[in-house]
Amino acid sequence: MSRDIMFEDSLTCGGSVELSLLENHVCNCIILNERSVSEVQRRKKLDVDVDKVKQYLDERIPTKEICYLLGISRRTLFRVLKEINITARPKYTKIGTKDLESYLTNTIFKRNPKFGYQMYKGATIANNVLLSNKRLKQAYRTIRQRRPFNATHSSRSVQGIEEWGYPASVRSDLGRENVLVADFIINARGVDKNAFRTGKEMETEGVLDVDSNQDLFCLHIVATNLIQRSLQIFKDSWNCHPLRTENHRSPMQLYHDGLQHLKTQQDNGAIEGEVTELIQGQKLKPISKWSGYKDTFYRCVIDQFGVNISEEELLCIVDLINPSTIEIWKVKKKFIQLKEFVLQNFDD
Repeated sequence: MSRDIMFEDSLTCGGSVELSLLENHVCNCIILNERSVSEVQRRKKLDVDVDKVKQYLDERIPTKEICYLLGISRRTLFRVLKEINITARPKYTKIGTKDLESYLTNTIFKRNPKFGYQMYKGATIANNVLLSNKRLKQAYRTIRQRRPFNATHSSRSVQGIEEWGYPASVRSDLGRENVLVADFIINARGVDKNAFRTGKEMETEGVLDVDSNQDLFCLHIVATNLIQRSLQIFKDSWNCHPLRTENHRSPMQLYHDGLQHLKTQQDNGAIEGEVTELIQGQKLKPISKWSGYKDTFYRCVIDQFGVNISEEELLCIVDLINPSTIEIWKVKKKFIQLKEFVLQNFDD
């Protein structure tokens, strides 16, 4: 019978144990414990890309998917978060109800009046404004009740006439749905009052001449940055908004999931050669390092419309107009200002 079995039997029966046997058993336990501790200490920590972790958290990707994308366990992820002092649970943005409604109206609704709730949610996430679903829905409904985008032209006209009286004039596009509106306002104001106008405002008022290269040049300088910003807002909102058909996952989450799937297939040998999606952008230098990139657009505008303006003069015009601050309701005013400036200083 071994000494370990004798020791256990003695403890079970309550019998006496020799001192030498007890010391030997204790020494064995200490040696085993030291071995297990040394094995844990020798275990290397996984190298986790902290920047990737922060990026996924900013994109509101759940921790379960982050673990899958990085190939780590949940315990490892939370250890990394503790080391960099970041919480996985996002904190809601502190903002009052009135300030929230004002923010949503000015930054999202005015530029994208046809956004639905999911796109609104994506826009707030893209702008790092995190709100509970209950609060965001309440603010969204309040804004929609004030400014219903799906109301018909007739209902809007009736409401406005009842409150303010007949308008001096009405402008619309050339769609056939506006025939009754035109008939109504012409009968109310008279045929010779120019009460109903169709077409584009700046063209019909003689402000913009589409056959003039100089006018088109001014329009490009004024409006291109605004169009680019609007496209950027729509892109960011779309990438972050949840998709009902994809279990409420955003396109950004699906994108990262697809990249991870391709990487797994490549590592397993299912795909031969380089995968374009995995190396795109890695072999290119940043846009900021391309010489002359910032002035490329303006040079193209000068060449396209044949305006006799040097690049230095063009930069002066850009500083005067400051296109990055122009909103849709300022386009006409800025266009007139730029056109007069060009006629006075650069017209041959």
